[in-house]
Amino acid sequence: PTVSVSTSKTTKSITAVATASATSGISKYEFSKDNGTTWVANGTSNTYTFNGLTHNTSYNIKVRVTSGVGRQTSSATVATTTKSVATPTFSETGTTTKNVTITYLTGCGSTYTCSYSKDGAAFVNVTSNPIISFSSDGSLVARITDGINTVTSSSYLVEVAISIPDLRKKVVTSGDGLYADAYEAGRYVYKGINPNNYITFNDESWRIMAVEADGTLKIRKNESIGNMAWDTSNLNIWSRPATLNTYLNTDYYNTMKSYAKAQIQTHAFNIGSIIDYNNDLSAQIASEKKTNWSGNIGLISVSDYLRANINIEQCDNFNLNNTNYEICRATNYLFSNNDQWTISSDTNHIDNVFRVNVLGYVFSDYNSNSTYTVYPTLYLKSATLLYGKGTKTNPYTIAT
Repeated sequence: PTVSVSTSKTTKSITAVATASATSGISKYEFSKDNGTTWVANGTSNTYTFNGLTHNTSYNIKVRVTSGVGRQTSSATVATTTKSVATPTFSETGTTTKNVTITYLTGCGSTYTCSYSKDGAAFVNVTSNPIISFSSDGSLVARITDGINTVTSSSYLVEVAISIPDLRKKVVTSGDGLYADAYEAGRYVYKGINPNNYITFNDESWRIMAVEADGTLKIRKNESIGNMAWDTSNLNIWSRPATLNTYLNTDYYNTMKSYAKAQIQTHAFNIGSIIDYNNDLSAQIASEKKTNWSGNIGLISVSDYLRANINIEQCDNFNLNNTNYEICRATNYLFSNNDQWTISSDTNHIDNVFRVNVLGYVFSDYNSNSTYTVYPTLYLKSATLLYGKGTKTNPYTIAT
């Protein structure tokens, strides 16, 4: 008889089917996967499966038929096992709790062995597509095998959003970081030369200055928007409004992206005047709070600048900062290598506004129409959710 061969393939097997022109006189079928170097006798069955093969590999399949009178006929073909088992995929839902679904090829528990590892733990076998919950940042690795070929996914990193109450839990008692404010209950401030308080807002780098008692975040742009006069009429009344107030809350505000505007909380800024060379920061804060102005964008106050310093012993009030300015500027992330305006005016000099100069020295400028650098400051809504670590390379981002 004449014979032909057809095949079907998986990742690990090839099934060969011999079709003879006449079957009544056939005494045996033999099959080979190496072009006849070795043979497998299969009796009178015309179908044979080669198992344990390597995926995506070509094999020279040959079938040989022997008739009852000893005549042999063979047929050959080349068959290639299918490509590797598909890598599992991931999808997620949620923000403060993340639910991650792992999707495998159909056949977990039968055709395939499917498993996953959460946060580096031992692999767990599953028979369907599991949903894994995360309440904090973590990772997943998924694996699938057909018994011969195994595919393991890359590590899938899961990032869980943190709320502002969660941010408060990151409080520290030493080193750069978030501290409970010693002067206002329920308020937390970032202190140090480089705390992890970077945040991306309006597609720009900002710094979180404080977690306010009302749950809002007070943030300051990390780069200045240029040099400007505090007020061209040389007055110190921010809420009049001053020239800079008008600019920040109209022209500058209108340059912001729409989604960023929606994240801003209109808020009270403390603009009460203060006395220079004050050695009582608590009294100074009380003076700032005597007058407030409500708006979208302002500037830091003098107390904001002082409270950002981690060196409490030498820098914790106006007088100490100015006495030790060379030391204090090295322990305060709000210091910049230029003169910057604050929102605070001078009680004793009606036209004066305080600025922090290029040396880190805080003093009132007699001329508010002088031009110094401006760092916009604003509040983010208390419902804000954050991703990231707050570092310069992995800043907080706002969940939308």
